[in-house]
Amino acid sequence: MGKDPIYNFSELENPAYEIEIVSAIGRNIRNLRLARKMTQDELGSKAGISANYLGEIERGEKNPTGLVIFKLANVLQASVLEIMPDVENNGLFLEIERIFKGKKHDDLKKAVRMMECFLEIVSERGTKNR
Repeated sequence: MGKDPIYNFSELENPAYEIEIVSAIGRNIRNLRLARKMTQDELGSKAGISANYLGEIERGEKNPTGLVIFKLANVLQASVLEIMPDVENNGLFLEIERIFKGKKHDDLKKAVRMMECFLEIVSERGTKNR
């Protein structure tokens, strides 16, 4: 997949920006599907959606739900991050995904809570140092 522009999610209220993101998701799904030499019928059938709906997603006409994205990623044997628009921190997210893959749900909840606490401390220190 080619590099899409880095997205600025602070502009999410802009309808044109939303269209750009939905289009990028569709392009990424299409590129992954073609790389796996699958037809829209094959992918749609395996993911439990119609080929027509998949075509609308790929053309950026429909915004897929999170569940649909997860189903497509599963069938495509891809990370959800490979479907999402390319953002500056995707490499970091992929590394986090790799670290947590196969871990127990309770362990993941603890790790997320620890990270939240860490970020609160860092944020408080940053505010005090200004």
